[in-house]
Amino acid sequence: MKRTDLIAVAVCFLLAAALFTNLLVTLLVGLLAAAIYHAVYRRNRKVMVLLVSLLASYLLLEFFGGIAIRRHIARTHHVDLDHRMKANPAAGINSDGIRCPVEASDFTADTYNIIFLGDSFTYGERLADGGEAFPAQLEALCRAKYPAAKVRAVNFAWVSSSPLLSARLLKDIGQKYKPRLVVYCLDMTDFHDDLRYLVGAQYIGVSPTAFLLAKAGLAAELSELKKRWNFPELWARLTGRGAVVPGDRFFVVNQPLGESIEYMQATENNLREIDAFCREQLNAKFVLVMLPRGFQYSDKESRRSWEAYAYTPLGPYVLEPFKWLKSFRARAGFPCYSLLEDFQNSTVFPTCFDDDPHWTKEGHAVAARGMLRILDKEGTLTREPLTTNH
Repeated sequence: MKRTDLIAVAVCFLLAAALFTNLLVTLLVGLLAAAIYHAVYRRNRKVMVLLVSLLASYLLLEFFGGIAIRRHIARTHHVDLDHRMKANPAAGINSDGIRCPVEASDFTADTYNIIFLGDSFTYGERLADGGEAFPAQLEALCRAKYPAAKVRAVNFAWVSSSPLLSARLLKDIGQKYKPRLVVYCLDMTDFHDDLRYLVGAQYIGVSPTAFLLAKAGLAAELSELKKRWNFPELWARLTGRGAVVPGDRFFVVNQPLGESIEYMQATENNLREIDAFCREQLNAKFVLVMLPRGFQYSDKESRRSWEAYAYTPLGPYVLEPFKWLKSFRARAGFPCYSLLEDFQNSTVFPTCFDDDPHWTKEGHAVAARGMLRILDKEGTLTREPLTTNH
């Protein structure tokens, strides 16, 4: 190899090292840059064939692998942007695609119906029985404490939902469940998900490459690549078109609030839209409750979680979303709460699965008691008469 070629290859690896912190990513990017140099500048035919074959293999994997993944997901979810659940009575999913053992016709205006909106944390991911999720546990607590109110909780949540998608579901079927109260349970990833769905990035469009890398324990490497080579974000900033979507899904807990606030406006708007629909169309009260994740109140939860690479437990910025909530509360126009202190002060451990970030049945019990505390503070079950207004 000529001296100029050695210098060029060295420059490729130095540039990769300057851009990336992960060693494996640095080596792979440096190797790819060196290969491109030899293919384009040196016209090395062997390297050209290698690069073309790798590109063709990647495209075929993405195409046919994507079809296989969509077919698998289509068994339980609709394959579109909203990816709502399909009816599955055996799994406790009714004909509207929500985690409810009965149909909408079973709900009347004579009971105090509460709709819970949210994502997998509200849905109760990893819990086989929907009765173990906190909406159902809250219903049991309310019926014991306020039997005259006849509280019924309806779990409208599903995996990777967001305020944008939840607002659409509520508008489509909310009226059928005759709610007196609607609660949106905000997860810190909602800010990122809202932006993704706003630009049409489907949850169902799972990349086979990303799936295989995650299974191989290379999720951290994939995350860094997304952060550095976030072309949609770069394009949006350069052209001023479309929403800017950060490469880091956990950006709200990995940087100061001031650097995140521009990405949080879409979620604020969607929450206001839900509130307006509740007031104007459902004649229902709306309450926002922010849910904490295990790493925001403990450094011992979910140590083997598949997403543990993405954040620092009890790190310097993990509570930034709750700082946002405090400022949003002053201008929202509807009640805003969080369950952070309920989990911080709880003696229950663990509240999350060791290999997954979601709450266990016991974690959901902590959330249910926290929700009851909020209802007590609002006085919704003691002050408001149950009148038929639907």
